[in-house]
Amino acid sequence: MRDLRARSDGTGPVFRSEKGQALHNPKYSFLAALRQAGISNFTWHDLRHDFATRLRRKGVPLEDIADLLGHKTLAMTRRYAHVSMERLRQAVSRLQPTGTRTDTGLLEAPEPAAQHVN
Repeated sequence: MRDLRARSDGTGPVFRSEKGQALHNPKYSFLAALRQAGISNFTWHDLRHDFATRLRRKGVPLEDIADLLGHKTLAMTRRYAHVSMERLRQAVSRLQPTGTRTDTGLLEAPEPAAQHVN
């Protein structure tokens, strides 16, 4: 991938010939790169999933990810932009009460801060 990136000016197609010309069908170059790297069970589409997921983890809105991937619906984008379980746990943890539980299981308000009188 680094070699391919070096052939490009950072815009347009990633897969280019050694002369820097865009490849119209990069499938064979992609498959050759996978073989050379010893990577199996990986597809072109996995790159799109990874791209969307990494953007989502950085807080990029789904609408922007949809535009980047060319999706017409957010439902399709959600299939690509996976959310980690840790992120979901953090979201739910925002609902945790700030008080303490009593023996009855009821929530008791936290003690008010002591006020000093001068």
